[in-house]
Amino acid sequence: MITESSSFLKLYGFSGERIFFIREIKNDEKVQKDLEIWRNRIIVEDGNLTNPNTEITLKEARLSDSDYEVGEEFTDEVKFKDFMYI
Repeated sequence: MITESSSFLKLYGFSGERIFFIREIKNDEKVQKDLEIWRNRIIVEDGNLTNPNTEITLKEARLSDSDYEVGEEFTDEVKFKDFMYI
């Protein structure tokens, strides 16, 4: 559960739209669980970025797909290595 004091909120803010996935990976005799966190951001014109937690520039979004346009939603994974405590 994400609380107001969690490192996730301190680093990424909260827009109310976060996607969490818990997947199970089965290897021979054991089951391993993996947690993924994804965030949605709105694509804005280059130079108009006001909040990097909820927005992404068109140039940056097009690094992953050249078809993105301003105003579209961009979804990317939040990597655990970006947290200070992990």
